[in-house]
Amino acid sequence: MTDARIALDLPAPSIRTLGLDRTEWLDIPDGYLANFPNLRALLPGHSFRRKIPGEAFSLPELTQLDFEGNPLAAQQAIEALAWASANGS
Repeated sequence: MTDARIALDLPAPSIRTLGLDRTEWLDIPDGYLANFPNLRALLPGHSFRRKIPGEAFSLPELTQLDFEGNPLAAQQAIEALAWASANGS
């Protein structure tokens, strides 16, 4: 049987959009987003995430951050709004 899992720890500089909608089953480990240095859109909508990975705010190319439908803590929501405001989103 072939192992069909995708390696989540390899750099992927060509990926610009990471759509993780409705992936409540997927754990995003610390440092994972660093594998996507050219990421422009992070879209984990409706994934029951309670926090935004802090490293998302330091991705230099990121212009779209969509956590719609996730039960974020108030502080995380405030940080996301501040980031969106600073980045013209």
